[in-house]
Amino acid sequence: MERGAVPDELAGALRREGAVVLPPRPELPDVLIALFPDTMSAPEAAERAARLPGVAYAEPEEFRFGG
Repeated sequence: MERGAVPDELAGALRREGAVVLPPRPELPDVLIALFPDTMSAPEAAERAARLPGVAYAEPEEFRFGG
């Protein structure tokens, strides 16, 4: 998340894009994990998330882990 972003507001915006948002983890307080439907490609999901205000970086897990 970008500095100053409100986690609950960002989570709501991600949900409106169709994602399920996991609760923040204590070890990653500035990171939200959003799970998009299987009908959406990983690059499309990352692109949608990246356009939202408050998102500093959006990365599809598929690319990181070779999924």
